[in-house]
Amino acid sequence: MNKAQLLKRVSIAGILAACTMATTVRLWAEGTSGPAPAAPTASEVTATAPAGEQPIAVVNGHEINNKKFNALLMQVAGLRVFQEVLDLVLVQQACTQAGIPVEGEEFRKHVQEELDRTLEGLGAQGIPEKDRGAVLAKLLQEKGVTEVEFQMGLQRAAGLRQLAKGRIDKPTDKEIQEAFVAQYGEKVQIEVLTVKSIEDAAKVRQAIVEKGEEPRAVAQARQIPWQALTISSNNADPKPIADFKKLAFTELKEKQLSAAIPFTAPQGDVWYLVYLDKKIPKQDVLLPAVQKKVEEAVQNMKETNWMNQQLNQLRTMANVKINDPILSNQFAAIEAAMQRQRAATQPGGANATQPGANPLAPPPAAPATTMPKK
Repeated sequence: MNKAQLLKRVSIAGILAACTMATTVRLWAEGTSGPAPAAPTASEVTATAPAGEQPIAVVNGHEINNKKFNALLMQVAGLRVFQEVLDLVLVQQACTQAGIPVEGEEFRKHVQEELDRTLEGLGAQGIPEKDRGAVLAKLLQEKGVTEVEFQMGLQRAAGLRQLAKGRIDKPTDKEIQEAFVAQYGEKVQIEVLTVKSIEDAAKVRQAIVEKGEEPRAVAQARQIPWQALTISSNNADPKPIADFKKLAFTELKEKQLSAAIPFTAPQGDVWYLVYLDKKIPKQDVLLPAVQKKVEEAVQNMKETNWMNQQLNQLRTMANVKINDPILSNQFAAIEAAMQRQRAATQPGGANATQPGANPLAPPPAAPATTMPKK
């Protein structure tokens, strides 16, 4: 299997959730100390950055205005980067309050552990060890994730995991058994494309079924959401995952595309098309032979769930004041969207929902989505 084929089967979602390189970046924030040696210090930045009235560059005698250039950067990527910085600062503050160091040799070890965990996750998806670094770099490049963003993400994960220590119950026998079936039992690999109209669904179907194009290539060409999923026989996720499971296990044949599946999300109506890539038979493995490995996987999953909940709580409790007018307006729009979504998901509301993230609905401005009950 070549690297292009390996990339097709790798899920980027889990990788980007806690990514960064082993080298740490320390941000300036109230109540925290200065940056680690790997990042430039504030004085170095001040010494090398052009003054506001100076051009950032001169091209064939034409000056590029520094202030206008920075305003453009803020409009293009300011909000995305600010949200990443905000999350990292919130985690750093929480760690500091809990007496957990967020710099130094010990913390760098925790960051390295997060990188190792990320690479091991690639191994679990069938990527040979010698290819994991290159595959990870390619995935990040495809998603437009810079090295600095990658660094911040893993620092955030390292801090949250330290906060989680002592707060997670040990895996129960039931959890271990369920995880064993999920890992070694019968599974299906599917690809899901999300469109906004039945007309778009028809065009996608024509490209895949009649023209024989690959689902991912169709999604990239038409700029529509695409995701590869592996679903186990004991998966208990609510709709729409439950619908995908039923289709893949009982109705679709390998390399077959489903009809369009309508779904109502807080962001609006969407249609899903499910492509059954592969059916994976049950493995001839007994639980005692892999019990330790399964227990570690369950523990990691429970830690990850706690970390996500803790980060959401830190976001909710944060008092954020933004002075930049461009960033302030963008952030206010995000906050308003989040409030509308929270209102729509309250019990008894017009759009009562079942808790749980929907990784397939068109992403809203807010970090999380929910799935309505059917």
